[in-house]
Order: sequence, then C-alpha cells, then structure tokens
Amino acid sequence: MNGSSPPARLTFVAPGLDLAEAIGQLGGTDGWVHGAGHVEEVELRVAAEGADALTLLRGRFNLLSLAGPRGGPFAVTLARLGDTGLQVVGGELVRARSAGVTVIVQPAIRDVAVAATKMPDSPATWARAAAASAAAIAHENEEHVEEFTPEAGDRVQHFAFGVCEVLTSDGDRLRIRDVDGPRRVREVSLSMLRVTGPTVSDGKRLFQLERRVPV
Repeated sequence: MNGSSPPARLTFVAPGLDLAEAIGQLGGTDGWVHGAGHVEEVELRVAAEGADALTLLRGRFNLLSLAGPRGGPFAVTLARLGDTGLQVVGGELVRARSAGVTVIVQPAIRDVAVAATKMPDSPATWARAAAASAAAIAHENEEHVEEFTPEAGDRVQHFAFGVCEVLTSDGDRLRIRDVDGPRRVREVSLSMLRVTGPTVSDGKRLFQLERRVPV
C-alpha cells in the first residue's frame, strides 16, 4: 500500500441547489476545493472591526473563484455589472444558491506530505517538496479529471450550426436540433469534435463543439 491519493473529481452543481450543502455532500475532509460559475442569493461573512459581519447579496453573480479545504470554510470572489459599473466583492461563503457551478476536489497528496516530514528542515528542501507536490497534482489532473459529455436536454454551440439542443446522446454521437431557424435535426460524431465546457446559459448546460484539428 503506497498511500497514493485518489484522482481529482470534477462535479457540476446544478442550478437551484445550495452550493455549500452540495459541496458538503461530496464527502471526505481531506484535500482542497476549487469552483467557478454563477450563483444567486449569496450570504457572506466579511471581516469587520470588532466582529465579522454577515452580508446578503441578492441577485445573480459570476463566481470568479471558490477555494478552501474540503470541509470548509470557503473563500469566494464574486462579480457582476451594476448601474455604477463593475462590482467585485469577496468574503467567506455562508450560503448561496447555485446558478450552475463547476467544482473540482483535489485530494491531498499524502505520499508527498509524508516524505516532506522526513526531510531536513531547510528552505531548499521545502521548495523541492512544494515542487514535487505541484507536479503530482498536475499529473493527477491530466490523467484523472472527468470529462463531461453533452446529454439529452443540454445545449451545444456548434462551430458551424450555432446553438442547438441535444436530443439524444450515446457517448459517441449526438442528435442535435437548431434552437433558432428551421429547427433542423442533425447527427454529429464526437470523435470529429473537440468538446469544452460546460458553462450555463438560460439554466441549461452549454458545451462548445469545435472542429478537432488533426495531429
């Protein structure tokens, strides 16, 4: 048994769910959480003189970043365009309703942590340990991060056909229909396309379908 960590896990928190509760339901306490997307009705705890203050932000925000240990607390940065221009705020997340958030949970790299505790205490040694940890995380992300595939009900932005609704998906091919225009139904092969996303548009997952460039 080498004590290696499980792979990083990518999760989509659907619109309408409580973001903090959804992250808590992922289980476990080790590792680090990152997230981005859109949120609504946000409550933050913000540092103030004497005692921290709670503030409620109504409406919809871009979640620029969410980060923290797996069991919390989570620091967030939010932005939106208002009447007076761009508004950027941050604080500790108390609660928020997801409007489509993608979360990645990076497990602790136990082998690196254990090895570091056995090394001499010097700046050069800790720098090497940090570099090894970063390399291990990058390697796990490259090999194990889950790739999402469009499913029935999702939308795709096709490089030639524009925005389409996914009618059926078998993992290899999609049947899609124009959202605007003649509502034509087409079938496309995912092996010929590069799929990125998803983001959220009008409450639905939206994937980008680009032409795959031959290597």
